[in-house]
Amino acid sequence: MHNEWFAGINHEFVGFALPIGSIGTVGFSSSYLSFGELQGRDREGNETTIFRPYDLALILSYARSFGDNLAFGTNAKFLREQIADEAGTGIAFDFGVLYTFPNTPLALGFNAQHLGPRIKFIEEAFGLPVTFRLGGAYKLWNDAFTLTTDIIRPSDNDIAIGVGAGYTIGNILQLRTGYKYKIGGNDLGAISGLASGFGLTLRQFQIDYALIPFGVLGLTHRFSLVANF
Repeated sequence: MHNEWFAGINHEFVGFALPIGSIGTVGFSSSYLSFGELQGRDREGNETTIFRPYDLALILSYARSFGDNLAFGTNAKFLREQIADEAGTGIAFDFGVLYTFPNTPLALGFNAQHLGPRIKFIEEAFGLPVTFRLGGAYKLWNDAFTLTTDIIRPSDNDIAIGVGAGYTIGNILQLRTGYKYKIGGNDLGAISGLASGFGLTLRQFQIDYALIPFGVLGLTHRFSLVANF
């Protein structure tokens, strides 16, 4: 997956998952967030060298279904943040559970992200932005149309509510749109909570694109490619 953000910021994600029979599914992935080139300066404000700060996560994943209605998953993550010559490292964990109600098109899920100890950077330790999500999905028209909603509670920001919809045409084309509203108001304007995109299923490949505006900061683009073997 490639996320092209504003101000030279880019996010890259690559991963794979391998089913292992009744044991479940294991996976490995990496996430790399680059902040582009920044000009270094000394204490007097004089220019020094160019540096490229980044965040890196190496992720080991496991998921398993329990019957036809319950599924559980977890991530163990090694984290590294690099700014010029200074770096901080740490570990964190994610947990999630999904329940599909029997004989109904309704599913509910809960997710907790970034659980772990504080990370020390230079001389100061800081906590990770722990985030809790509770969401649901409801399918209509023989699963062609999906309505979704979730409540997001990050430890370092306001509560947000998300709603979305997706429509599948001929098992090939998927059209999607969604909106996320922060209880305290969207800092970059109302339009910054909007997202729209589409997906294409071509044999064993899934191609997805999303357009996400960030108000005065401009538009961002998200591309992803999934291959099933």
